[in-house]
Amino acid sequence: MEEFLRHTCWKAGLHEDSWKDGVTRFQWFTGQVFSEVGPRGDVTAKPLV
Repeated sequence: MEEFLRHTCWKAGLHEDSWKDGVTRFQWFTGQVFSEVGPRGDVTAKPLV
């Protein structure tokens, strides 16, 4: 878990130990991807792998 937190901080441009400072907060979100079958065609949800 600590390795994940270090890498997440690094990817965000923070010092790798920023997660320990008591100020840094992590937030997450989920998303859904849609695609159009063709121009002006049906729209389908793409499965996330």
